[in-house]
Amino acid sequence: MTETFVLFLVAAAVAVPVTFWLSGVLQSFLPALPVPIVVDWSVGGRAIAFALGLALTAAVIFGLAPARHAMRTDLSAALHGHASTATRERLRLRHGLVIAQVALSLTMVVTAGLFVRTLLAATKISPGFRIANVDVVTVDTTLAGAEDQAAVRLIERVAEGLRTVPGVDAVAHSRMVPLQGGGLGLGAVRIPGITEEGSNRVNNADWDVVSPDYFTALQIPVTDGRAFTIDDRDGRPLVAVVNETFARIAWPGQSAVGQRFWQANRPQDEGRPIEIVGVVADAKYRTISEAQAPFIYVPFAQQPQSTVSLYLTHADGIDLGASVRRTLARLEPSLPVVLHQSLDEATAIGLLPQRVAAWVAGSVGVIGLFLAALGLYGLTAFLVAQRTREIAIRMALGATHGQVRTMVLRQAGRLGVIGSAIGLLLAAGLAQVVQSLSLLVDVHATDPLTFGAVVLLMGAVLLAATLYPARRAARTNPAVALRAE
Repeated sequence: MTETFVLFLVAAAVAVPVTFWLSGVLQSFLPALPVPIVVDWSVGGRAIAFALGLALTAAVIFGLAPARHAMRTDLSAALHGHASTATRERLRLRHGLVIAQVALSLTMVVTAGLFVRTLLAATKISPGFRIANVDVVTVDTTLAGAEDQAAVRLIERVAEGLRTVPGVDAVAHSRMVPLQGGGLGLGAVRIPGITEEGSNRVNNADWDVVSPDYFTALQIPVTDGRAFTIDDRDGRPLVAVVNETFARIAWPGQSAVGQRFWQANRPQDEGRPIEIVGVVADAKYRTISEAQAPFIYVPFAQQPQSTVSLYLTHADGIDLGASVRRTLARLEPSLPVVLHQSLDEATAIGLLPQRVAAWVAGSVGVIGLFLAALGLYGLTAFLVAQRTREIAIRMALGATHGQVRTMVLRQAGRLGVIGSAIGLLLAAGLAQVVQSLSLLVDVHATDPLTFGAVVLLMGAVLLAATLYPARRAARTNPAVALRAE
């Protein structure tokens, strides 16, 4: 037990600074969040105390097991060398622990690989709008005492002022920032003659309140009709732009331009008519992995909102932060910037769970892989030392160096194969859970590339871990090893 606790203390001394380092790296991976929330990944005293307590419990349990075994040793047989080669019963626990290490580490590495593949796949999916070189400046007009049409006038004045900032090519704005997981509803949708299934789908449509130049600035193509204009204001007929999926569901085989739907704030209301003036191409709204869904855009001047995100397009390599804040302070000192980030950062928040999971599973998996290799190396070296007399007899009877090396590698390989098989089953089960939570993007739960690459990696690591003990066994000198006999 003393030896066990010494090892425990040394391991804890190494683990604590590694934990702080990993937490710091994870913190650096987090993009700017759309709301002023502090995400603190620092390691506190309670977390350290819990982890150390858990490790201490493990040290006691796994320290008592060999101590109990040592007290049951047959002293007479041991002193005469009869127990120099371990029996199957004595090796069962050691083999089981190594198999568990291999299985669990492979499970975590496969899971991390699936998340990494998800992140790579997500970068290849077109969101349907411009992301590069776009700054998002979020403001709240209520902080400046402006609501409804006063908010419209304030935002129009702010947008006009931001267009004069050097380096800004275009300015647009909307209520929602896409690909952040949220949606906006502005009432029920009633369309005469639509099927029940179609009615259910269009009533689940998300909305956004945008400026007339929103589609141009974010490069969302108008496929039919027109975009909004400055004439779509309060007091004029209500209008909307819908995406292609909405138009296809509501009026299959017909043009949606000129059609009407009714916006009802309450289920029992008849609602107010809104004419569709344009249809735009489908884009991604809540998540990058979502299926195409119906979407409705309405003009900000007709249905104003207090929270507004302004989009500033610019050339590559331009930092607009200081210029934007100075301009806003000059235009309206009482309108602070709630958040300023790039659209690339803003949309990356939608993949934040995958990023965090990939980092956590990857770091734990790599550490587990190292521990599995270390465990297999230690067990193989221990068995070689225990079997020195047996190996010497085999070689004295004619066994070659290659046969001895193969014998040792075969024993270690059996443990690796069993552990890998169990790990693959665990990884497949965990991947199904991850997929059911919609955390995988264009990647199957049993992705053959990920599973195959991890198995090859595991095999290479375990082979490297056991090769040295196998070579040392093959270099055994029978004369020296059997001299005591």
